[in-house]
Amino acid sequence: MKNTRPVLHLLCVLLSLGVAATSTSAAAPLVAAASVTESAEQKAAFAVLDRLFGQIDQLAAKIDDDDYKNIVKGNVDDLKARREALRTKFDPAVFQDLKFDATIEHHRIARWLAEPDLKPEPATAGKSTN
Repeated sequence: MKNTRPVLHLLCVLLSLGVAATSTSAAAPLVAAASVTESAEQKAAFAVLDRLFGQIDQLAAKIDDDDYKNIVKGNVDDLKARREALRTKFDPAVFQDLKFDATIEHHRIARWLAEPDLKPEPATAGKSTN
């Protein structure tokens, strides 16, 4: 069974913000922000995506080919738009798909930037070609 203490703690904090907001009008923005807060699991999930997008942005900055850079920018912008859509309605399956696609994009860029893996052919001295 999952440990529900962090969830209960978060719920208590949100309720206390709601009580404070009813007593003072200055706390109203806090209640609005608290009503759209993410769960601890969602925050952790988005932290993973944010870190991955940071790594992708660092790699993309190293691309010197303008055509490929534009392709990567379009792909990354699409991934980031999907992340923002996921923030409004979180779905774990959609999160896993997005994380997979972002990881694949990261690997594509890293492979593109890597030095070619070309090895010289072994010498064929003394071997017959017949």
